[in-house]
Amino acid sequence: MKRLVRTTAVLLTAAAAMLGGVAGATAYEPEPEQATVGKETERGVAPQADAYPCGNPWYHSGVGLYVQTCPDWAPANSQYGAYRYPVFATPWDRTVVGTIYAPGADWFVCDAKFVDAPYHAHGYANDWWAFTMADNGEWGWVPEVYFKGGNNWEPDSRLALCF
Repeated sequence: MKRLVRTTAVLLTAAAAMLGGVAGATAYEPEPEQATVGKETERGVAPQADAYPCGNPWYHSGVGLYVQTCPDWAPANSQYGAYRYPVFATPWDRTVVGTIYAPGADWFVCDAKFVDAPYHAHGYANDWWAFTMADNGEWGWVPEVYFKGGNNWEPDSRLALCF
């Protein structure tokens, strides 16, 4: 019940931010990471293949939510711009609402599995999607093929579940 209340609060806060917009978002450095590979997590045992799991949750005052920084990537010759990947309105509505510049790591609120919305790109495939804000301030969903580490059809081993 505690997790349901927390998840509902996160989604309601994210929805309110999406409707009201967020201006002047400022990111703060997260707490140091603790490796969880092979350790027990809410999802069970973390997959050994995820060499680059998301970091610990931290409060992002610019959006008023707890987020996690996740190592990401995009090809130099991406159709969305050099080293950029798309942020979609929803996993089903592939309208691009913005992009994220990938070098380094970026923050995400949570992830969810959408078996009816698989995404294929650059030789990878996944039906796990992460909720975040694009560089232009628009909220949306990113297919986890743009996360470093892990295998096809797997979530990040540490990113919080949306629902």
